[in-house]
Amino acid sequence: DLEGKFNQSYKSIVPTLRNVMAGGCPIWIY
Repeated sequence: DLEGKFNQSYKSIVPTLRNVMAGGCPIWIY
């Protein structure tokens, strides 16, 4: 279903965003 697809993509995007932030932004953004 749509919600399941959203949750799946969200869970895969978040770690990527955190890796990018950790590489270029202060930790407080978390």
